[in-house]
Parts: sequence; structure tokens; C-alpha cells
Amino acid sequence: MTNGMRMFAAVCLLPTIFLGACATAPMDPGADPGPLALTMPPDAPTVTIHPTRVTVKNGRGEVLLDGVPDKDNRLTGNPAPNQFDGKLDITTQYDNGTSKTQTLTHDPARSMSLAWDDTTKQYVVRQVEAPKPADKFVGEPGWAIQIFGDYKQTPYDSTTISSTGSSVTGKPDLSDSMSSLGFGVRRYFAPLANGFQPFAYAGFSEYFGNGAKAADVTYHFGTTPDTGAEIKEQRSFLLGGGGQFLLGRNMALQLMLGLHATRMQISVFSDETSGGGPNNIFSTSKWMFGPAAGAGLSFPLLYFSNGSPLLGFLQYQAMMMDDVSESVSSPFTSNTYSLRADGGIQHKFMFGVEKRF
Repeated sequence: MTNGMRMFAAVCLLPTIFLGACATAPMDPGADPGPLALTMPPDAPTVTIHPTRVTVKNGRGEVLLDGVPDKDNRLTGNPAPNQFDGKLDITTQYDNGTSKTQTLTHDPARSMSLAWDDTTKQYVVRQVEAPKPADKFVGEPGWAIQIFGDYKQTPYDSTTISSTGSSVTGKPDLSDSMSSLGFGVRRYFAPLANGFQPFAYAGFSEYFGNGAKAADVTYHFGTTPDTGAEIKEQRSFLLGGGGQFLLGRNMALQLMLGLHATRMQISVFSDETSGGGPNNIFSTSKWMFGPAAGAGLSFPLLYFSNGSPLLGFLQYQAMMMDDVSESVSSPFTSNTYSLRADGGIQHKFMFGVEKRF
């Protein structure tokens, strides 16, 4: 190499050596960083991590959906989960070897579907329709109050009235029908694994217009019936449990089983004025207890401005009543008048409204 070539090479290498020394030399933390600056390209590249497999499990660990997404991030050949039991785990595995699991909670009555979220790069649960406050009660525990009216038929159509002072026996029909107003309280519990939601209930009914005296027995002088009886139901308490199956949005089929306590007034009367005696009216009140069973349908009547629903319900209840037996003695004639009425099933039809909290 000639002297001229050596000179040219030294001139070319001098800036490189100088810059290398600046880059590797230690920097004082308090010193001026100098004129060097890092400039990013105007269009930074974006990296999209595509999932290689998606597995969806419900709260019981059962696999609802499992598959490999296609080029459009769709799971082909797998139906989207429509309903689950309130807890859902979605595990997404990516092609870079990582995975991510998210747990979601959900109203069991709501219809759901899976969708790809480009922001989080994972599958998420999408609701088919926007949630409303009205949907909160379905499948969730909570309290409810009820106000209702009902119509009931009593079973005492087979009765017998007898007297120790006469061999004549009467068989008046003491069956009746009546209306009532009442209210109730319910406590709904969390749904079971099969979707059946249990509840406990208590109710009260006050009856109106029932009871009519039946006087078709003649025991004394004359031809006018002078002896009879009356069974007048006054009020009932109901206590029991049941459950409901969800039929759709805010609609449910309900089944109930419990006990009733019915307060009734039993009257036996005999007019003895034809023989110079008094007009006897003997009354007593007692509680009758028995089983009760029912079924009904609840449905939305209207929605308030905040989306909260007012539910309506139709119910049928069967109340088993015991036989009624009562005997009284006249203070004038010492005759004993007896009432015997066969019990049976009372048919009760209810319509009301319910507000849940």
C-alpha cells in the first residue's frame, strides 16, 4: 500500500472510530445527553396475535365450545353457547404459545354468543340484546311482594243436620263461592344446576261474601223450616315452598306445595219460638289446617321508566279441607243439634301482580 492510500484510509476511518467511542463511553447520569436522538419510523408495524384454539367451559367445568378459528376468527362447526349457569370461562390459546383465560358471569335466562374482540385479541361473550334492569331478577336470588285477588269454591255440598228431639234429618247444601283480597311475600334462591329456581312463600287472604244459612229442616211445630247451619270461612294463611322453570324473558312456570291455615265460623241455629222457646243461634270459630298445592304462570305486565318490570301471575291452588263436625244443646228443650259436613278440595283461582327487589 502506498503512502497516499494509507492517508486516504485513515481519513475515512476517523469519524467511525470517533462515533464508536462516543456510543460505548460511559455517560454521567447528570450530564447533558448530547445531540444524539432516536427517531421512530413514521408508520410503526402492528402485530396481530391470532388464536389457535378456543375452549369454553361453564361453571361446572363442562365444555360448551371447543375448536380452532378460521381465517376470519370464526369457530366453524361449533354452536355458540346459548345459556349457561351464571359462570363462564373462555380460554384462548394463541399462535405464539401464550394463552389467556377470562371468567364471565351471566344471567342464565339471557341468550349469548361468542365474538372476537380485536382490542383485547381474544374471544368474548356478546349479549344478543342490550341488558336491561328488567332482566336482573331472572335467575337471581331476591325478595318479592305480591298483591292479588282470588275466587274460591268451598266443598261442603254434602252435609247432615240432625236433632236428638226428632227423627227428621236434613241435608242442606253449604257449599259456597267467594272472592278475597290478599298479599304475599316470596324469597327466591339461586337456581340449581338444572335451571330450576326454588323459592319460599307466605300469603294471606281475607274472604268476602261467603257463608249463607241453610234452613231446610223442620223439627218443631209448623211447616216452615226452622233449623239449619252455616259455615263461613273468614281468612287463610298459606306457607310453603316451590320453584319455577324459566320459559322465556321474564316468563316462568311455577309449582308450589305447602300448608294452609283457614279461620272459619261454624253456626248451628234452631228456632224454637213455635214451642215457646228462643231462637237459638250457636256459633264457634276454629282454625282448619291442611295441605295445599298449586301451579301458575308469571309474565311481565309493564315496565317502569328505569326498565324494572311489574309482573303479573295466574295461579290455581287446591286446598284440602277436613270434615266439619259440631254439636250444640238447646237450653230450652235440651235437644242436641248436630252438623256434619264433608270436607274436600277447595279450588282457588288467583290473579295478581308481583314486584321483585
